Amino acid sequence: MRGQSLVETALGIFVFVTVLIFGIHFAELGPIALKVQEATNAAVWDATSQPMHDTFAHDWALWQRAIPFAQTQGQLRYQDFDALKDGPTTVTKVFTQATNLQLGCEPLAARHNLQPLGPDPLAQPAYPNGLSGIVCGAQADIVAVRIPRFFLDGTWSSVQHYKPVTIRSCAFGRPTLGQCP
Repeated sequence: MRGQSLVETALGIFVFVTVLIFGIHFAELGPIALKVQEATNAAVWDATSQPMHDTFAHDWALWQRAIPFAQTQGQLRYQDFDALKDGPTTVTKVFTQATNLQLGCEPLAARHNLQPLGPDPLAQPAYPNGLSGIVCGAQADIVAVRIPRFFLDGTWSSVQHYKPVTIRSCAFGRPTLGQCP
């Protein structure tokens, strides 16, 4: 019986540390994914700060100028995954690294499968074609870092127990074939 508790403790610590490391990694995925969604929402809000139409000049297409403005502002503000500070374009937490935040905005089209609400009947003259709208989306790459790939760095075993995989984080929905919808 001597040494049994030492062996059980060693095996238990091995399992506990592995679960702890991956638990921290998966807990870090949530806030990063929220920042990707926040970048998209901020771009839509930035678009609303621009003129949408000029009723006196009967110019109903001013909203199209808001699209590149919103995309540029959102990309600049969230390139470091934080709108309140400027920093590098890579965010590294304890066991998680996020890179390559890409934000895109475009005019609403039939392929987006979105049906905007129609205007109030009294405001109908301000929406002559009803085809105005902006759609924004964002994506980023997330990978685990600082997790050992081999048990005891290959001295006892050369079997790889962890292989880094890049996870694509989408502002909305899940990636399909590595791309966000």
